[in-house]
Amino acid sequence: MRVTQFLSASQVETIHRNALRVLAETGVLVEHEQLLRRLETAGGSVDSAAGRIRFAPAAVERRLFDRPRAEAAAGRPSVRLYSGVYQSRYLAPETGDLTAFDETTLAFYFALARSLPRMSWLGLLGLPFAVHGLPAECAPLLEKLFAWKNGVEPCGSVLMTAF
Repeated sequence: MRVTQFLSASQVETIHRNALRVLAETGVLVEHEQLLRRLETAGGSVDSAAGRIRFAPAAVERRLFDRPRAEAAAGRPSVRLYSGVYQSRYLAPETGDLTAFDETTLAFYFALARSLPRMSWLGLLGLPFAVHGLPAECAPLLEKLFAWKNGVEPCGSVLMTAF
């Protein structure tokens, strides 16, 4: 399954453009000094005081699209993706609003994550939506049920205390 089965070309472009923006403006917190310096050598801009590295969009795209495929085959470091859903809301692409999960949306997001190349692990921590009438002590069991139903790993439980 590919991400394009779930998203339109413009949605994929929006995700790509916003990922580039996050890498350029917010950057990545790197708490290992040697790794921070290696990433700087690879084209990042280090903010030593904050321990962050930022990457210009052009530098990211060069690494993504211009890198010879032979490097990956030669045993170079690779990227693995891990994705989890926690008790939270999601940013609805249609409206731009933070929206509560429901069972259908949860299944969609797991299917979307599973379609990404290099996805190594998917997990569920707690339930990201309320199940009305469910006693709180049953929430950990229901988390495991939803994880099993969606083919992901249950990660333990966090109980929803308020919405």
